[in-house]
Amino acid sequence: MHILKIFSLKSVFNRLYRLSPNGHQLSDGEIKKLQKCLLCIYSDIYEVCKKYEIKPFLQGGTLLGKLRHNGFIPWDDDLDLGMSRADYEKFKKIFEHELGEKYILKGPGCLNGATNRFIQIFSKKTYYKTIGMPDSIPHHVYIDIFPIDYVPEKKINRFFKGMWCNSLMAAAGCVEFRDTITKEIQKLMCSSFCGWFNMKLRLTLGWMLSFMSLEEWYRKIDKALIVEQETKYCTSGTGRKHYHGETVNTDVFFPLKYSEFEGYPAWIPNQSEYYLKNLYGNYMEIPDENDREQHFIEELKIEIEVRNFDELQQV
Repeated sequence: MHILKIFSLKSVFNRLYRLSPNGHQLSDGEIKKLQKCLLCIYSDIYEVCKKYEIKPFLQGGTLLGKLRHNGFIPWDDDLDLGMSRADYEKFKKIFEHELGEKYILKGPGCLNGATNRFIQIFSKKTYYKTIGMPDSIPHHVYIDIFPIDYVPEKKINRFFKGMWCNSLMAAAGCVEFRDTITKEIQKLMCSSFCGWFNMKLRLTLGWMLSFMSLEEWYRKIDKALIVEQETKYCTSGTGRKHYHGETVNTDVFFPLKYSEFEGYPAWIPNQSEYYLKNLYGNYMEIPDENDREQHFIEELKIEIEVRNFDELQQV
């Protein structure tokens, strides 16, 4: 097995979670209910962002779903958004006043601290627990928002900055693993050599790097990503392919295009097809069922209702 797959938690968890007796894959009905909840959260975010001239746009698997399935990927259980760095920082400042009653904001530089290297919005009127989810993470349905940052134009500067950012993220990942691992996850990972090796390596590195708190690591990553001046290149540095893998010409993202998603107003990247090809390769190909990314859950409760958004004006 390729060494990157051995060290990839997603690869390990995707296989091991299927062996767990405590969780299950979402049923079709649960997925539909969760997707409607995500749309409700998204619509609240969109309305507030419109008020402040912030443009959240579809990213990752959510954008893939729009282009390949004309909506959510049928088995998708999350929603990914991106924002320019300027909009991202503005959103953090206005969040508590506008959305704090219904939602919790976690992320680097946020009042409520960080549970990841990018910001996450949790709906208070939900309960959502995946297998092994630590108590430090709010047990609610959530949406991820990734910052888009400019990168240095000089190739050598771009290379070293990317290596530095990726190294910080790898370090934070090990500290996070050490701080949040549960007995359930330990037992699950010991059920295979690949999982056991991954766990021991991460725990050892996490112990060596715990001279800084996890939140300090997240802030350090966020600060390292920022490039103040506009350049010809940008990246979603905290995304699935990390700094170098997600670096593209700035005009791949901007200017954004107005579109829709599941009947709701939405922004998408300027060159969505190029973005998805860079991220997934042949993104129109449907993956085998065992290769599909899904969360394995223990419990899901949703108390909010999806409203009618026909009144939302087109931008």
